[in-house]
Amino acid sequence: MKSVARIVLVVLLLQVTVASPLVGVAQSRKPAITAASASQYKEELKEFEDYVARQMEIDKTPRLSIGFMKDDFVWAKGYGYADLENKVPAKAESAYRLASVTKPMTAVAVMQLVEKKKIDLDAEVQT
Repeated sequence: MKSVARIVLVVLLLQVTVASPLVGVAQSRKPAITAASASQYKEELKEFEDYVARQMEIDKTPRLSIGFMKDDFVWAKGYGYADLENKVPAKAESAYRLASVTKPMTAVAVMQLVEKKKIDLDAEVQT
């Protein structure tokens, strides 16, 4: 259940992408699963997909693509419509406008590199 909580956090962060009316909650697209051990997560994935469908309806989120990896297990799925006007279903690989949401993500990634001593914040930009 701990991994489901992490996924929910990512979903909540990504929900700020669009605030237009919801069309087509949780399309019946199959998620991309690349591990034989997928059955061990079956219950958690079902619970998570139900949560996503409910939350998208509540928040009027028209589109969402999400995925996660754990060991050799990879799961990704699109929900709603990637293009509302043309009714193009969202896929795991759909791209969305994120506006300024990527700035804090980039800042966290940079600070992780600083902690690993791979980036020096005091160094010249050219380096």
